[in-house]
Amino acid sequence: MEIRQWVVNAFTQECFGGNPAAVCLLDREIDDAAMLSIARQNRYSETAFVVEAGSGPLLRWFTPAKEVDLCGHATLATAWVLFHELGRHGEIVFRTRDAGPLKVVLEDQTIWMDFPSRPPRKIECSDRIRQLTGLRPVEAWLARDLLLVLEHPDQVRDYVPDFAGLRELTEFFAVVPTAPDGDSGFVSRYFAPNAGIDEDPVTGSSHCTLIPFWADRL
Repeated sequence: MEIRQWVVNAFTQECFGGNPAAVCLLDREIDDAAMLSIARQNRYSETAFVVEAGSGPLLRWFTPAKEVDLCGHATLATAWVLFHELGRHGEIVFRTRDAGPLKVVLEDQTIWMDFPSRPPRKIECSDRIRQLTGLRPVEAWLARDLLLVLEHPDQVRDYVPDFAGLRELTEFFAVVPTAPDGDSGFVSRYFAPNAGIDEDPVTGSSHCTLIPFWADRL
């Protein structure tokens, strides 16, 4: 079989900026072990695999450690390849295993993605969470990712994570410190060392939770 691969830097206008993702175009589905091996070799936070089919392209995402249920920047990168390298135009609706249909639209030179909303529920911020993260959040909220709400944006920007501690939080997919910010609404960072991503520079899927959370407050 043939596998064609591109590397696309998402969320940027700069070469080598943003968040890079590998996009693998398959002519047929391959087994999960092969996709994971390719993702490990690529070593990007995400490698996307897309198979064109009559009912719409099937899209899956792998970190170097595991398959994930949803990835924003790798979806954007895949859409860019289909639009700009393969001549697709207008609208693409990706089929996925767990995230439902994902609609992506090209308007002029802008690619718009319609992603699901994943509002979080409030949970107790335990002493264990505080100890292992080294943070003192005022609130903790949980969807797929654990949102830790801090008082000041500099607490997010200046945070130095203890990855050994974060790896002990195996019950959470990722840890997302966040805080209100007068200039940009809110700031956030994204840590998922157990998924093979110590820190991701830009994470679209975390905003499926961050946006409904902060929209209620801001």
